[in-house]
Amino acid sequence: MPFLTQRFKVSRICLVSDGGATPKAMEIASAVASFVRHLEVEKRASPNTVSAYRRDLDGLAAFAAEKSIADVEAIDVYLLRGWLATLARTLEASSTARKIAAVRSWMKWLFRQKTISKNPAAEIASPKVRRPLPTFLSVDAANEVVETPDGSKAAGLRDRAILELLYGSGLRVSELTSLSLSELDLGTATARRPLGSAERETKSVSCPSAENVWRRWRRISASARR
Repeated sequence: MPFLTQRFKVSRICLVSDGGATPKAMEIASAVASFVRHLEVEKRASPNTVSAYRRDLDGLAAFAAEKSIADVEAIDVYLLRGWLATLARTLEASSTARKIAAVRSWMKWLFRQKTISKNPAAEIASPKVRRPLPTFLSVDAANEVVETPDGSKAAGLRDRAILELLYGSGLRVSELTSLSLSELDLGTATARRPLGSAERETKSVSCPSAENVWRRWRRISASARR
């Protein structure tokens, strides 16, 4: 009986030990390949997205190999910072930020899969990305664009009226393309369009020519349908 009790105790100890086992060693290249398959099969990411992730992670794998690190568990925050410092010498902040995002997603997934015991990428901060200021057309360039359509044809008048309204009103392209003729008031040069549950009136600014072009287009279109 004591012998059976002793065997039972040993079995319990083994079970508890197995439950707290440390992650198995996995080479970085294998970990990258597993994540890429996850993106392709489970996430159904686009080929371009998968290719970008693979390229970024392969870059980290190559840097780790230069440091004689092959096990993904051996990647720590110091290795990641050294890799990012190398990237910062040749890449823009936006490109570096994209690579950091790829590594974060990869290591977060590895941590959830219990492939690694800690996620060092969580301690890495992304560089500040400066957003360039928008560029604007000059008056001459805008006039050239507006005057490009052929005003002797109905289609040309339609296109010119659209460009006149776009330039003179300050509407977004998406807002302009969602307008219908019933929402245009040529008499007051205004456009009323729904915005959620209410309506917002957008006035055309310095756009009297748009009204004239719209009227000409309507006349020519009506004549063509007769």
